Amino acid sequence: MCSRSLNDCKIEPISFVEYRQKEQILSRILQSLLCSLRICLFHILWIRFLDLKSFHSAINMLTSISSDYLRTSGLITIHNSFSRNLQHL
Repeated sequence: MCSRSLNDCKIEPISFVEYRQKEQILSRILQSLLCSLRICLFHILWIRFLDLKSFHSAINMLTSISSDYLRTSGLITIHNSFSRNLQHL
């Protein structure tokens, strides 16, 4: 807890166990996000590049899904966006 004077400022150390737990949680979250993003990108590229004339459309879909993903960081939004874009094929 810090008082108004910098000389009186005390920083409470975090235990190594707490640090490791938080590090592991963050690591799992990042791994999950990267994995879901890779799966999503693979499906987009696989479906859209089977039809070579739709290269531009694939790039647009990728941009749309990426922005949805970054905006909400949720798989439901990616799935909904992906499904919505597939309906336009």
